[in-house]
Amino acid sequence: MDIQTGQPPSRAKTIYQHLGRTPERQFWTLQAVGWLALCVVTFFTLTLWYNTLELIYIAHTLLQAVLGIAVSLPMRWAFKRAWNMPLAPRLALVAGVVVLASMAWTALRLQTFIWIVHETDVWTDFGGWYFGSFMVLSSWTLAYHAIKHHRLLLAEKERAVQARADANEERVKRLLAEGLSREAQLKMLRYQLNPHFLFNTLNSISALIKTARNDEAREMVTRLAQFLRHTLDSDPALKVTLDQELETVSLYLDIERKRFGERLTVDFDIGPGTADALVPAFVLQPLFENALKFAVGRSARPETITMASRREGASLVLTVSDTGPGVEPGTDFAELSERGVGLRNIRQRLETEYGEAHGFDIAAVEPGGFKVRITLPLEREAAPAQAGAAAE
Repeated sequence: MDIQTGQPPSRAKTIYQHLGRTPERQFWTLQAVGWLALCVVTFFTLTLWYNTLELIYIAHTLLQAVLGIAVSLPMRWAFKRAWNMPLAPRLALVAGVVVLASMAWTALRLQTFIWIVHETDVWTDFGGWYFGSFMVLSSWTLAYHAIKHHRLLLAEKERAVQARADANEERVKRLLAEGLSREAQLKMLRYQLNPHFLFNTLNSISALIKTARNDEAREMVTRLAQFLRHTLDSDPALKVTLDQELETVSLYLDIERKRFGERLTVDFDIGPGTADALVPAFVLQPLFENALKFAVGRSARPETITMASRREGASLVLTVSDTGPGVEPGTDFAELSERGVGLRNIRQRLETEYGEAHGFDIAAVEPGGFKVRITLPLEREAAPAQAGAAAE
């Protein structure tokens, strides 16, 4: 298995790996195999054909292969030097090297034949011997260039695969960095709410103490501790079900009921199929805080805050509305959403989490009141069986 691509190695690459790990070892392995094959072919086509099974002829066959290896080494050196030359000069040089090397090998073959066999009239057949030498060394040259070109193609392919692997690795690193940045941004936006909420709550506790309502102040401190413990134990970058988010809201409202008493009424209208839908953690609490501040806090009569959830196709719609005094006619709602910490914070979190796949709208309610509508992609937690299958 190729580590970089995760795919089985090609047949050619496997052959090269068996021949040797380095080009030098591959060259010498192929040299030995090629010249040994020439000895076998010579034995069956010449030695047996001419019925010359004497040891001296077999020895000459082996010796001429050794001499061929010796002649091929300068050829290899010349070809390596000419590799980067322009095509025409390179072809001319290669052809000249083959011609000269064939002459040298022919002369060496003839001389060793005379020395071993003790025949003196073989020089007259120089042309026939030269033709054989030329064909062998031409084949050697073609094989050398074919293998070198193939090796270069494999190297280029490996570089391309490595480049893709590096690009994928950089992409993973970039996505990881973007994910960490997004998580840090979500946490920063979430933690902006704590000082804002604490300021209002501590003011309420201070007011209870000033009016000697110590038991209520003590209970409010306890509720505050429970709420803060819940927020610290939860990861603001994660998503929770709508039911879990409403539990957080309930802890918050338990604190605010001590502050507003009977002036605060809360109505939850949870539509079918929405209780287990996933929403960003702590997305509703700022909306209730905004409604308490501008509706209940500015009204002397009882006010109602309504939280509704509906499924609309592939979307989840969350609405928090109140019956308070509302906003003045002609109010710029876009400017209004940037003015307060709570609304601005939620809008920025939704943009970070969902991009253009969300909706965030604010509007007045007739005859009085204010409404915030959030539209999110409808998402649910994976079923246990599906999660187990994915893990396998």
